[in-house]
Amino acid sequence: ETEQYDNLGEYDNSTYTFTPQKSGYYILHASALTLSVALAVGVVFEFSLYINNTLYRILDRHTVEASNAEYIYLQGNFQLHLDAGENVNIFIFSSAAMSLYTGNANYRDFMVHRLS
Repeated sequence: ETEQYDNLGEYDNSTYTFTPQKSGYYILHASALTLSVALAVGVVFEFSLYINNTLYRILDRHTVEASNAEYIYLQGNFQLHLDAGENVNIFIFSSAAMSLYTGNANYRDFMVHRLS
């Protein structure tokens, strides 16, 4: 992916990790879209926020209810306090094989804003 704004150099595009230089309150937004494939009923997708390689919060969860071909859109917004130097990552877990949609960048993003 291409960074659009990272004036402080806090996002590492090679490891997909955000590391704040200053402690404070931050708001995070992330989203992703899967390719449209037929999935079995009960397949689970979780969109999770990790801090220092530890699950902090599940931002979104989707369970397939009918075995139709469908796109799965996952997103989350969260406000939290981060200490300087903490590592922040977003991970997607799926109980079945899947691929992310890469055609339009509007369907996959990760944004972080420091509030104070």
